[in-house]
Amino acid sequence: MRFRAGALVYVPANVRLIQESPADEDVSIKNYFVTEKPAHCLVVGSDDKVPVKKFNIIYKGTTWSVRAKDVYEIDKENTNASEVG
Repeated sequence: MRFRAGALVYVPANVRLIQESPADEDVSIKNYFVTEKPAHCLVVGSDDKVPVKKFNIIYKGTTWSVRAKDVYEIDKENTNASEVG
C-alpha cells in the first residue's frame, strides 16, 4: 500500500494513533489515541520502509502515525468530501 502525501485515507473506529518522540529521547512513544469514530484523514508522509509500515496523517488538526494495515484508500470517484469525521 503506497499513498502519497496529499492522499485521503479512511481510518476506522478503534484504531491506535501514536505520536513518536524524536530519536534522541529514551521513550519512543510520546502520546497515543484510539479513534472512537471512523474518520477521513490527510496523509502527510510515511516511513522509509518498503513496504511502508506507517503513515503520518492529520487527525483533528494534529499529526499522528498510524499503521499502514489499519487505513484504507478512499475511492475519490465515490466519496462525498463533506463527510469528514
